Amino acid sequence: MPHDLLNAAQEIAAIAKAENTYRAVVNRSYYASYHASIEFRNALPKIGSVGGARGVHEQLIALLLNPHRKLTGGRIIKSKTVGKYLRQLCDLRANADYHLNLSVGEDVMRDAVTLAQSIFDEIYGA
Repeated sequence: MPHDLLNAAQEIAAIAKAENTYRAVVNRSYYASYHASIEFRNALPKIGSVGGARGVHEQLIALLLNPHRKLTGGRIIKSKTVGKYLRQLCDLRANADYHLNLSVGEDVMRDAVTLAQSIFDEIYGA
C-alpha cells in the first residue's frame, strides 16, 4: 500500500498545474512515507525511545531519529536517515494541509516527492 500511495503522488505530480494539486501531492507523498516508515519500524528487532514526543506522527519520527543503540547492520544510520527525511516531509505536509496562507508551489511539491522517494530508497532499496 505505501508504494501505491507514492505512485499516486507521482502520477498527480506529473499533471499538477495548480496549488491545490501541489498540496495534494505533498500530502500523498507524506502519507506514503509515513506508512513505509511504520513498516520499517515494525521490522526492527528493537525500537528506540519516543522521548517526550506526543502524537503518533511525532512519536514515529522520534523513534526513527533515536533508534535503539544495539541495532546492527547499518540500521541505526538507516533509521536516523529515514527519520530526518520524514521530519522534513512532515513539516512540508503540515504547511500544505494546515497553513493555507502559505504558498505551496511546484518547487515544494517536487521537494516532497523527492523526499518520499529518498525514504523509499532507504527502506526498500534503490
